[in-house]
Amino acid sequence: MKILTITLIAVTALTLHSCGINSFNKYSASNEKSKKWIEMEPNQDSVLYIISNYKNGIRNGNAKIFYTDNIVGKGKYKSGLKQGEWLFYKKGVLFRKELFKKGIKTMIEEIENGKVVKSIIITPSY
Repeated sequence: MKILTITLIAVTALTLHSCGINSFNKYSASNEKSKKWIEMEPNQDSVLYIISNYKNGIRNGNAKIFYTDNIVGKGKYKSGLKQGEWLFYKKGVLFRKELFKKGIKTMIEEIENGKVVKSIIITPSY
């Protein structure tokens, strides 16, 4: 399984490169993460990896989260904080939406068969 996962990540990197996205995992002149990055967090039998954009060393823009070879989440960062709608998947099926404002979760929706079955509004206490 580990060899398959490592192979998948290598194929993903080569695919991105062949599509003209060859500036991933680069540092800026000031030694900060810049542009598109692929970051991996291996565990016992699989790998969690995140494809996201960086600006001035801080996550900024679209991000996708994969577990082994399946997308499990996607959303946006603004100045290093989660912002707006984040979508989460199990086996390719949307099961949860979360809303963020300046990195703070403000709402959770649980989804079954494409319909919201539970909605929780979160009021942050500052």
